[in-house]
Amino acid sequence: MSKVLIVDDDPNILFLYEEELKDEGYDVVTLSNCSKIIDMIVSQEPDLVVLDINLGEADGLDLLQDIKNCYEDMHVILCTAYLALHIDLESIAADYCLVKSPDLTELKSKIKRAIHSSKCFSKPSTTKGTGSGVYFSEEERFIDHGAYLPHMG
Repeated sequence: MSKVLIVDDDPNILFLYEEELKDEGYDVVTLSNCSKIIDMIVSQEPDLVVLDINLGEADGLDLLQDIKNCYEDMHVILCTAYLALHIDLESIAADYCLVKSPDLTELKSKIKRAIHSSKCFSKPSTTKGTGSGVYFSEEERFIDHGAYLPHMG
């Protein structure tokens, strides 16, 4: 069973994600105190982290960099409540960036893809900071650091 760590400061989001992902068969761990994220990763050994960008007292992009500095191959999905996703050099280190929604279909799909890629299709990392990856479809292309962006043509 794959383990997912959900990091968000909103208890309603933590509850919703936990219940939905447990129904999908995942072992789910939640965290609202983001200062303990690395300790939680060490103790729980998740396969993937779902990380909110705006965590109140902390910046999710800073936490993403902390995670990638310690665990370069850790799958991370960034979530935001804002429609205009700000994709920059920090957020591109994530596997996916999603807008939060009560419909978790897209989140579930991205979790499945990220975990599946690490179990079935990953290639060993040869350079620090370089993730593994594959092409999933013609609509998506692999970016060297483990992020997937829509195919632009």
